[in-house]
Amino acid sequence: MRTHSLATMAAAAVLLLVRGAEAQLPKLVFAIAATGQSICDTSPPNNCIMVDDEDLFTCKPTSASLPITGCDWEPFFDGSANGLTAQTFAVDVLPNGAIVFRSGADRTLPDLSQIKARDLGVFFPDDVLRPYQGGGAYTSGTFKLYLDGDATQATSGASPYDAVAVLTNGTCEDTVTPAGVHTCPLIGSLAGSHTFDGTNFLDEDLLRCTPTANSSGGSITDCQYDMFWEGSAINNSMNGFNGNFFAAEILSFDPMTFSGDLVFRGPSDPDLPTSSPQRDLVLYSGTFGNGVCTGGGGELCAGDGDCPVPETCNTGSCTIGATPCASDGDCSGVGNSCTRTRTPTGAYSLYFDGDVAGLAGQTIMAFGIIPDGDGDDVPDGIDNCPNDPNPVEICANAMTACTSNAQCGLGDSCVQLDTDGDGVGDVCDQCAGRDDAVCFCGDAIRDLPSETCDLGSANNGQPDIPCSATCQVIGHCTTSGDACEDASDCPPGEGCCGNNVVESPEQCDDGNGINGDACDNTCAINPDGIPVLGCEDVFGPHLIPAFVRRTKFTDTRAVAGTDFDRWRSRGDFNLATGADIDPDTELVRFILNQGTSPAIYDVAPPIGDFIENPNRPSWQFLDPEADEPGAIGWKKGKLNLSGNKVRFSLNGKNFPIPVDDSTPPIRIRQTLRIGNECATGIIECTPNAAGNALKCATVLLGE
Repeated sequence: MRTHSLATMAAAAVLLLVRGAEAQLPKLVFAIAATGQSICDTSPPNNCIMVDDEDLFTCKPTSASLPITGCDWEPFFDGSANGLTAQTFAVDVLPNGAIVFRSGADRTLPDLSQIKARDLGVFFPDDVLRPYQGGGAYTSGTFKLYLDGDATQATSGASPYDAVAVLTNGTCEDTVTPAGVHTCPLIGSLAGSHTFDGTNFLDEDLLRCTPTANSSGGSITDCQYDMFWEGSAINNSMNGFNGNFFAAEILSFDPMTFSGDLVFRGPSDPDLPTSSPQRDLVLYSGTFGNGVCTGGGGELCAGDGDCPVPETCNTGSCTIGATPCASDGDCSGVGNSCTRTRTPTGAYSLYFDGDVAGLAGQTIMAFGIIPDGDGDDVPDGIDNCPNDPNPVEICANAMTACTSNAQCGLGDSCVQLDTDGDGVGDVCDQCAGRDDAVCFCGDAIRDLPSETCDLGSANNGQPDIPCSATCQVIGHCTTSGDACEDASDCPPGEGCCGNNVVESPEQCDDGNGINGDACDNTCAINPDGIPVLGCEDVFGPHLIPAFVRRTKFTDTRAVAGTDFDRWRSRGDFNLATGADIDPDTELVRFILNQGTSPAIYDVAPPIGDFIENPNRPSWQFLDPEADEPGAIGWKKGKLNLSGNKVRFSLNGKNFPIPVDDSTPPIRIRQTLRIGNECATGIIECTPNAAGNALKCATVLLGE
């Protein structure tokens, strides 16, 4: 089992964003407080770019680990070309490629009659992938008002944002479009001292604005404000700081544990690991908010909206008068202070060293981190395989190879490959080249590697046909590997492995196509095999090989200890001819095991928790809190049936899964049981460099 020091945990936190050992550290976007500056790469060929204070430019890290000490610098946004000619502040890049920003001065912009320095705007590029493909900075696009500063602060003298981060949590990011309504919560810092919704915020604090009203154009006009992160109170003031807070980005945030990772440019403070605060970035890994929900469950919070109804968030009370409070500024009168319910706790580490990375002598005024989880230079929100690297590679109209739009004709564009046009890229498509809706076992097309044969629905599973009803070769001769029904189909001296009859020279024959169990698929006894748990009463065509496209385990540190506490899995399996599933009336069970007993994870929500879609054969289970009795840690499950092919997508969180990863190769049996159908397979896992994530997929042993 792994052990992590606080420093290692903090330094590794960002690697959660890049989803795997093979991905690089994410790109950063910067604005600096100077014009006509030359910013040069820190390694050969040492190319340089010229930037002004209204521009944005990117650092593609060339260092392998934190802190970032080397960059390949590239232009990202040309402010003057787009009509923006004042200092840029408070930047965030959204998953769909749009840019939220604050201008340093009131001005008129294309598509906007006026934007004030206390507002937030959003820019939608005409060609989203332009800078990602080496096409240079954005020079055209659409501007829109994102947040009305005067309206949200209920004053015409509103203070401008020094830092902003948009919490695009997967449920609101798709609404951030030129025609959409902006509903994502904002995390930000304002200059000076302010009191909103009864809470006092200083310039070293981060407030949370949860939108409660929008204009007819979709911009945010009112907020519920909460104290998200009180800078001076971190670790009960042992590592707090005082001073203006500049430029922030939320790398990760789990609302269930109210913890995550924050990167920021802060003031000069002895508690922060920085030598040049004007151009260094600090990573904080820990908890947020000052409150605990009143229900007694120990849930952390910043405001009432973080707690289950009808609970409220108890953030503390004033020493005089017992008035509810979240900071000392909420308590009026001499000698009156806030006795906080708790204060955030976490660890600091250096994230970006500006002096050695190429920004010596500069001052960072804004930065953001490009949401590109798989590192293929396509932002997650428009990536057709956001978890698997698949860069643009083909011209949409000409169907010729490309790496940028410049290589395609007029009006054409370079896109990610999606041969069947179903919106899922070929890299992660379960039926690449054909619409998933018509891809199933029995369609007479062998879909490798999940199908080892497919002779069509009229033939599969029929007598004397060596292809089973689940599109697996029924038997193979022990030496030649030829398909067979029994030993008579094989050369002399060979047995037919897989027909459930022990024939010399077989040591065993369990009659299934399940790999890595006690009797492997060469019909040899496998003393190190991983048995199938939870399906001991299932035999024959109902014990089905599962093909797991991808399973990932992550240690988010949300649960005490060093176990993995978040998981995702997707894949498919084929039902035997005549078999069916009905998850809304049958038990659905998910099992992980590395040995005999007990399983390292074994959960099953109550029958009826999977709800059927009345319009198609698909079912979904959803428990955002992942606390369903019998299925603690299981958050979401989706099952789709097409023909006899079942596709599954599952994920969970906040529950320790004690994977033994001490001895490679790391192998786990993953089993999904639906009624009397058991789909199972061995997944082999590779840890990332930080040791806080495992990326796994089916491994075919002995086949």
